Amino acid sequence: PNPFANSFKLTGINSFENLRLFDVYGKIVPIEPIESTQNGVVLRPRCEIAKGIYFLEVMEQHAKRVLKLIKD
Repeated sequence: PNPFANSFKLTGINSFENLRLFDVYGKIVPIEPIESTQNGVVLRPRCEIAKGIYFLEVMEQHAKRVLKLIKD
């Protein structure tokens, strides 16, 4: 996983139905898209979050992926 400071880019996923960001304790962290391109979407937390490990749950039409993120 690549560390991020304020925002991160989600690539390689053509379409998704829902995105949720969790901290290591399972608490949902609100996120918002700030830019959408042909290569992906740039997302950022809606509030200041602490450094650490987070998990991004990506709900697609027929699958669910969980990606590990590190906040710098």
